[in-house]
Amino acid sequence: MPQNKTLPTSKSVQTFLDSIENPIKKADALRLNEIMSRLTGEQPKIWGTTIIGFGQYHYKDKSKREGEWFLVRYSPRKNHTSVYLMCDIRNLNLKGLGKYKKGKGCLYFKRLSDIRIDIFEEIVKKSIELVKKGAK
Repeated sequence: MPQNKTLPTSKSVQTFLDSIENPIKKADALRLNEIMSRLTGEQPKIWGTTIIGFGQYHYKDKSKREGEWFLVRYSPRKNHTSVYLMCDIRNLNLKGLGKYKKGKGCLYFKRLSDIRIDIFEEIVKKSIELVKKGAK
């Protein structure tokens, strides 16, 4: 049975954040840490090499693969920040969020100032709620 390739590590979140050279990207990452820690009640952990995840839950998918996964995560990429929501994004109300792109379970934005933080927080809360209820 295949295993997840992205796993939590013992790497320092602060060391990773300190390595971000772009000051806007670094400030956004620090703010995302604060928001996601508050909303999940969990401290950040580095998953893989460049992903910061919050919380954990046990999953079992249709192919009977199971494991531990995070409630919400983000990654400060070079051209944008990726926020990974562990539910189908079509189940979320994104109206009024601001300037972003989306994937099936991801939001992408260049900087936090491009989006409305209050709406973003509601989206993250709803995603966490859906995951905890078992809805994807």
